[in-house]
Amino acid sequence: MRRAGVTGIHEAVNGQFNPVATIYGIDFEFTTLGWAFLDSEAVTSRTAGSLSVQYPSDFDLEFDKLMISCQGALLGADIAGSDVGATKKLAYWNADFKPLSLAFEGKDEDLCDPSKRRLVLGVEAYAGTVPQPLAGKIGFQTNGNLITLASGDLDPPFDSRFKLPNSFSMGGPGDEIYAATPVGDAYLNDYTAAPDDFGWMNISAYVDVPFFSDMEIHLHTSARKDDDEALIYMMGGFPDHGFSVGGKHFFNETVFDVGNRGFPQGNNLTVAQYRSGIDGSVQYRPRVKKRWLGVIDFDYPLQWRVASRSLVSFEDETTELLVLRAEHRIDYLSPEQVEISFGASVSTLPKISIANFVADQTSEVTGLLLNYFQTEVVDAGIQGLNEILDVKQRDFFEKVLSPAVDATVDQVMNAVTPNWNAATKQWHNPNLLQVIDQGLLDEFDGVVAQIQSALTTAKNAAGVLKEIDDRLAQAEDALTQIEGFIEEKDGKPLGDLESAVLGLASIVSQALDKPEFHEKISELLKRGEPRIIEVRVAITQVRDFITNVRDAMGEGGDFANQVISLVDNNVASMNGAAQKVRTDIEKVLLQVRPGVDSLADFDAALREQMKQRIADHMIGLPVIREFNRLIKQRLYDTTALLTEAIDEVFDQINLTLRDIIREVAGGLDEKFDEMLGDVAPVMATANIDGYAKIRNDSLTELRLDLKVQMDMPDEMKAHVFLLIKELSSENSPAECLPASGKATEVTIGAKDVSVDWLFPDVAINLGAKFVIAGDPDNNFPLLGMGGGIDVVGDISFADSIVIKKLGASLMFGKYENYISAAAQIEVQGFQGGGGIFFGRACSIDPFFWDETVAAVIGEPPFTGFYGYGEFWIPINQLIGIPSTCLFNLSAGVGAGAGVFAEGPTVFGKMFLGVSGDLLCIVSITGEISLVGVARPSGLSLAGEGRFQAEIGYCPVCLKLDKTARLVNENGKWSRSVK
Repeated sequence: MRRAGVTGIHEAVNGQFNPVATIYGIDFEFTTLGWAFLDSEAVTSRTAGSLSVQYPSDFDLEFDKLMISCQGALLGADIAGSDVGATKKLAYWNADFKPLSLAFEGKDEDLCDPSKRRLVLGVEAYAGTVPQPLAGKIGFQTNGNLITLASGDLDPPFDSRFKLPNSFSMGGPGDEIYAATPVGDAYLNDYTAAPDDFGWMNISAYVDVPFFSDMEIHLHTSARKDDDEALIYMMGGFPDHGFSVGGKHFFNETVFDVGNRGFPQGNNLTVAQYRSGIDGSVQYRPRVKKRWLGVIDFDYPLQWRVASRSLVSFEDETTELLVLRAEHRIDYLSPEQVEISFGASVSTLPKISIANFVADQTSEVTGLLLNYFQTEVVDAGIQGLNEILDVKQRDFFEKVLSPAVDATVDQVMNAVTPNWNAATKQWHNPNLLQVIDQGLLDEFDGVVAQIQSALTTAKNAAGVLKEIDDRLAQAEDALTQIEGFIEEKDGKPLGDLESAVLGLASIVSQALDKPEFHEKISELLKRGEPRIIEVRVAITQVRDFITNVRDAMGEGGDFANQVISLVDNNVASMNGAAQKVRTDIEKVLLQVRPGVDSLADFDAALREQMKQRIADHMIGLPVIREFNRLIKQRLYDTTALLTEAIDEVFDQINLTLRDIIREVAGGLDEKFDEMLGDVAPVMATANIDGYAKIRNDSLTELRLDLKVQMDMPDEMKAHVFLLIKELSSENSPAECLPASGKATEVTIGAKDVSVDWLFPDVAINLGAKFVIAGDPDNNFPLLGMGGGIDVVGDISFADSIVIKKLGASLMFGKYENYISAAAQIEVQGFQGGGGIFFGRACSIDPFFWDETVAAVIGEPPFTGFYGYGEFWIPINQLIGIPSTCLFNLSAGVGAGAGVFAEGPTVFGKMFLGVSGDLLCIVSITGEISLVGVARPSGLSLAGEGRFQAEIGYCPVCLKLDKTARLVNENGKWSRSVK
């Protein structure tokens, strides 16, 4: 007969087996124990119970139908009881998870060794930034930590990571949303790398922002379910300033950070430093980049604002913009908006921040701002929370638990003092432990009760939670102070902030001797108002966050209940501490040797030493350590939000002050720097200022204004501008755009350029324009180029000929080809002038010399011609009367016509005018012009007349000024008079 092995049902009788066992580092408690075997293979199971994974995971899980292998290895079980569909928590990470499956897995090489198995749970996990739940498996080492790819507990690719959706959204400022595309799986950090912090979820992703390439970002966030208030910490710096190992990082390695460390190793770097950035360094800071027009590199290290979830520049950048260098920075970056400013920052302005605020480093500037609220209140709110989060927390807990310590010392001293023989100067009973026990062990249950009461009493009574609640109340008061500083007040949208800035304006304007300073304040404050209001909203959210934490600490609150459960589970360890306390106290008392004159001489010293020994044991209790961890988990986010929100207020103040100082003080220092390239020997720049307008992923307009010093042939200074615009269907006709639908227009111009070396009191406005198309990252065909000139001032020849107006512009290219010119000349009182346009234009700009026609001819493009002439004749001179105030009368007449192929459109213009003086007391001016436009849709006429008269000598005079406008559209007239 063949031996088939074990077959049949084998079940232990309840109460007749040891229900407790530790297997694979996990504590099991069995309620039933039984399997059905067939040929030594377990086919069904009635084994049920619960398992407990130790800290840092620290959770219990019910199971049934536990299966085993033929070698006795645990294989898997069903999740049972109240844990079916329940949400559990990983303690150190404060991570919610829903267990879906339970198994015990091993490496292939250890399949025949039943002792080398690890608990593996299939779970639904969560990340505070991701709306959707995550799916994955987590494995547990024998010490309660999570299995990683580097730990080697299981075969690759097991790594305790979670699958993310192909894309997800993260909340930004207000209603804005960041779109993110993950590059790998999410994972919880390794406990051993940061045991003094608390855990977090790691996510690496591309994050979409306007204009710039997607940011390469490493995120830290919570692992809680439905955590709408989750903090997001955003790190970056990739590829060369980010978290990397040997040149490998999240974005060039399929699986990076194989140990699930969650932050870089080395140089004593802390998690907090990684998140906030190393002081003065661009290392690990979020970074945005863009190569614009194929030649200009924008590369900004940024500072992530946790409270408002927006970004700003970490420092000013200097970039070569074609022919000049310019400082620039990102003032604001969100999912939908980018604000870039150009020009030197005011580096001497004191920067206001939490750091120098708490240190009370106030100057005349910062002091004026801080006078608007109680600095000691803000200081107390910040310092109070920092005290709770102190890693040691000894002072905090000693203060709270000192009544229990004092009571214990009193009991011991009351018991041992009668045992001191004053005559022999020695202890009656050398075995002091017996004496100490009389005052300690019999009463230590009361001491434990005091500890329990101190920890578990809700915030409405004396205890640890009351102390913490008091700190949170101080934090709320700090927010109230800051909020009151920027809330609307007395008709001022920014309240006291506006008053403070106006006060600063007075200080600075006096120092700079700039009386016009105040006139610019309102405009600059209005510019920063949306950002301040945004921070105001963030502060309100922080207040709500703190309120929720305080509510949780009240009687019946979830945190208060969590602490009660914690204490209940640690009563045995607290009672066990009595034995360690009694031994230490004996050592202290035995320091008093025979021959001492009086025990009373040592009473104070003995009491102090005993207090320290007892406090050491009490604060070292597991319940206190665990309570400390729970508090840090609850308050870390609160403290970070508080400091971030206040710093963001100060950041906006700093930004506003910088703009104000730069706006007014910019002209004080005209230090000219050489330009770049071949123009350097003859041209230099100073006082660069400007802005960039960005919409979605396009830089729609970038303008730089600067002063230029040129040698042509004498030294000459001029105000120059560089304007770069993106042309698209939103601002240009489709007929004027390439197939891509986009083009770039670059205009370089100068205003009020003095040409005294040619003509006194004459200046010119100059401009050159280039239109470029193509993919900004590859190819840039030139679509068109042109320029223009406009003379400002009168040019006189031979004392009788005066050129009063002279201007021209031209453009040549694929979509625009035109010449437009205008002139006005006066010869001995006779005036004549006009303008002409012919060609094809994609904007109204070529009609700069006739605003009347430009207002009625419609939308571009314009293909055709237009000419206009106007003449003024001095009537009194024609009849031989010299021009004087007694009689001076001129009449003007003008006419013009044009045809554009679009439509087609035919139009004409007529003008009549009269101007003069009579008897030196009457002055009159009258003009009327009429423009007619004929299109297939009908005839349009637009006319405007103006009459002005002044009789008498002002200020005692009679004035009349009337303007009438007539419009006829397809036979229907409308008019307006003012």
